Amino acid sequence: MKTRHLSDILWRSSTFVTRWLQATQSQRSLRGLRRVCDLLGRVLPPYEGVVRLPGGVSLNVDTRVSAERWLLCAGVYHPALAGELKRHTPEGAYCLDVGANLGFFALHFAHWAGPLGKVAAFEANPDLVQRIAANVAANGFDNVTIIEKAAHDRQDVLEFYIASDPGKSSLEQAQVKRPARVVQVEAISIDAFIEQERWPRVDAIKIDVEGNDCRVVCGARETLRRFRPFVAFEYKFDTPSELANQVFDLLNECGYRLQALTYDGRRFPFDRDHLPAGYTQADILCFPS
Repeated sequence: MKTRHLSDILWRSSTFVTRWLQATQSQRSLRGLRRVCDLLGRVLPPYEGVVRLPGGVSLNVDTRVSAERWLLCAGVYHPALAGELKRHTPEGAYCLDVGANLGFFALHFAHWAGPLGKVAAFEANPDLVQRIAANVAANGFDNVTIIEKAAHDRQDVLEFYIASDPGKSSLEQAQVKRPARVVQVEAISIDAFIEQERWPRVDAIKIDVEGNDCRVVCGARETLRRFRPFVAFEYKFDTPSELANQVFDLLNECGYRLQALTYDGRRFPFDRDHLPAGYTQADILCFPS
């Protein structure tokens, strides 16, 4: 118990400084902060517990997991993306967090939208579902629904490859070189979910599903046409051209203006024919006109 208390004090003291430094860079992750986080992970005793993040939500983190250690130190995941999602989540908003992981964005959607809003958190990894539920309970949110299915362009039963780092698991085998195990998961499209739940609106959709994002967007065709939500999805520049054509033809048909956002905070009008050198992927921000 004393060791746990000491670990708590040491991590909270250290992250007070790192979060303050990150707060000085609202549009990108602070350069060098990840190395500092890894150093802290080596010199400080492990810590696991619920911490309050600067954005106003609480989250259970384990410093033995690299991504969670980073989140504890920075206090925010992908600050520029978080800021954009917040701008498109008014009070009473209905939002989708596809590839929820620990529920960072789902929890913030619920916080921003308030009790009149609704949030659906899609997570196919069974190892993460209970952690999301615990995080939702820790915040007292009753407007978050956890969907234990993979979002896709169709309803089906598919193989899901679980990585040693849970957040890197994927429906795409090529994304997980040495899966810890393979499980069968149900898949559902966003359109089918929205129709099933009879949502009257959709304001914002965040998608990050390790290589399957384009298929998720294709499965939201009617949702985009009807509700014209703000959409952010992770696009890998080596996506097969046939699938990429489907996605961007759909977004163009629905009148979206596209902007690419890199993890280091760089923004530029998205043009598939003129991709920036040195980048393999970017978040595509889709603004309804």
